[in-house]
Amino acid sequence: MSAAPDPSARQVLEPCPFCGSAHVDVVMFETHHNEMWHRAECQNCMAKSSGSKYPALAIAAWNRRHPDPAVAELVEVLKAGWLHQAA
Repeated sequence: MSAAPDPSARQVLEPCPFCGSAHVDVVMFETHHNEMWHRAECQNCMAKSSGSKYPALAIAAWNRRHPDPAVAELVEVLKAGWLHQAA
């Protein structure tokens, strides 16, 4: 079992590794055990980090992610197709 992170430690969310957006937030969600956990979510492409009981651990998980050029390219293709259909 890991110790709770220091809540006074300020952590910054890195931009989304998939779409590059800076619109990333830590959100709370309810697990299937009715517990409230945290995860980082990109508000542009909806990528998500793994969940944690502690916001600092969700941020750390998000910041460990590395961009995958193939995934970034696919996101752009999908966004372009969606924008084309919405027009």
